[in-house]
Amino acid sequence: MRLTDTQADRFYLVYNAVLFFANGYLGLDEPFDPQSFTFRPTSQRRILAEALADPDAIDAFARENPFGLVAADLGVVRSWKGSSEGRYCVVLRPGRRALFMGEEATFLVSGIVQEVDELLSREISFVSTTLLPFDGAIVYAVNLWETPVSIGAGLRGVIMDDVARSEAEGPIAMAGEFMLKRSQLGQERARREAESAVRDLEESQLTGDDIPGFHRGALAGKDAVGRAAAMVAAGALAREASEPSMRAVGGLVGRVGHFAEAVVDLRGIISVEALIEEFSSHEGEADAKRIEAALRTLVGSRQVGFALRELEGRLFAVAYELDRDAGLTATRLLTFHETALAKAGPRPLTEEMLAADSLMAWRQQRPAALALESFLNEFVPDAWHDRELAYAKDVVGELIMLGAGPWEPRDIIAAYEGFGLCQLPEWQFNRLFELTANLFNALPSWLNAGWSPNELAARREGARAFFNEDGSRMVVGLNDPCPCGSGKKYKRCCGK
Repeated sequence: MRLTDTQADRFYLVYNAVLFFANGYLGLDEPFDPQSFTFRPTSQRRILAEALADPDAIDAFARENPFGLVAADLGVVRSWKGSSEGRYCVVLRPGRRALFMGEEATFLVSGIVQEVDELLSREISFVSTTLLPFDGAIVYAVNLWETPVSIGAGLRGVIMDDVARSEAEGPIAMAGEFMLKRSQLGQERARREAESAVRDLEESQLTGDDIPGFHRGALAGKDAVGRAAAMVAAGALAREASEPSMRAVGGLVGRVGHFAEAVVDLRGIISVEALIEEFSSHEGEADAKRIEAALRTLVGSRQVGFALRELEGRLFAVAYELDRDAGLTATRLLTFHETALAKAGPRPLTEEMLAADSLMAWRQQRPAALALESFLNEFVPDAWHDRELAYAKDVVGELIMLGAGPWEPRDIIAAYEGFGLCQLPEWQFNRLFELTANLFNALPSWLNAGWSPNELAARREGARAFFNEDGSRMVVGLNDPCPCGSGKKYKRCCGK
């Protein structure tokens, strides 16, 4: 269901009037596109967020009424006070209003000009948007910012159970109910945040020594250099050091092996034709037959972590994890490859990636991986005492490999169980899951042809994103100094 054409025209009149006013009133200076007679989507998102976060801006608009709106439309603007952007699991129901399931409530949401199911590509999607009351209905603030999430059978089952429960309880469908619930949720959220801040402060002081079944590892409190030095001194890295990288092979075979392993590890699958072309461009080697012969030699002697597989008449290099997936037939594997490439094209290898002994070594040095490793060194299960020096690195390595390919939430839980982490208290377990999510968002994904979810989101939003040391996304206000160090405000620099 959607608004009528007359309602949609009124909504856009009010919505754009608020954006124009707030952009000037708050000094945001977002650029206006005279051809489309509006702001670009990322600018709309920023302006609306700033306007709704500043009650004075809404009051000033209603008081000054700069666009001569009728009283009813000014009432609509006042009703938007207190709204803010949220994350929702959206379940499409063709012919009916879409279900937007938030953390604390479920809403029936109408489309504006189009039905919601015309805007989202899947039956179940995860989006960020601001819900607004309008003419008795609930609508979204023009844009739906979709987060790519792999939804397997397990996660789908959980979501559909939530749908059945929400429909039985009766989702919020009317603007009046929405405004009342929004006020209640705001008060409840403020109370919980205050309690959580106190609890987190207390629990953040805990270490593994304070939790039954865990202890603080010998590497806890050391930085990455200190951890590596301690492991070398104890001989814990002897096994890794005894496994030479492909570079040690030498010659063309060694160079091809090192490059091919890196690019397949980055993207999961690549045509041999494209691999040869990229290697030739990087190394200046023009003889395609010699390169392919080197590839076949490496695969035949099982010196690399990928296989060669023919798919519809073309030869591909495929990571073992994908090649062994029983659910990926030749047709599905080729579809997987084409779908990943369609998102943003193949991510190119960087010199930093190639300088590392392997792409796994490069991944393990990313800030999100180091933050997770540091956390795990604080909580080593007693059962792993004999391997506590390598414990955190083993867990991170396992999660890195899991996050590279298609995964489901139950896969993460299974990995935690395998390493004895499911017995952590709630606060530490939630932090573990948060750091794992940061890791998955920060590292290359085969689902995206090597691009990380963070990189895809930044490309989609058209503004550079910044991240904290633990890999979480940095929240930067438009008027804050730009984290790039230019000395300019974010809105006049990387936030444009």
